[in-house]
Amino acid sequence: MLNKQQQRFLKKRAQKLPASLQIGKNGLAVTNLEQLQQQLNNQELVKVSVLQNAIVSPIDVITAVQNFDRRILKIQAIGRVIVFYKRAPQKAKRNLSLEVDQIR
Repeated sequence: MLNKQQQRFLKKRAQKLPASLQIGKNGLAVTNLEQLQQQLNNQELVKVSVLQNAIVSPIDVITAVQNFDRRILKIQAIGRVIVFYKRAPQKAKRNLSLEVDQIR
């Protein structure tokens, strides 16, 4: 679990990120979840946009992502934009999580 300061740090970092994954009219498929997990394994922080014409709501996306992998944390959800965080499994790609760990 992340404390308030760590969440605040991640929210600040997420402001500068573009939405790297979009959920559209085809809904949320397993391939979307796998793509999200791969991006999180490489970047640790990913912004997801749920388009207006999507057949799923942002709440449905959050639930599906957390059921897919319990280690993925929702940092923020504003409107149709959701920010997810997951510590990278490979130590070489843990740049952001090292900064998060230093915040107490």
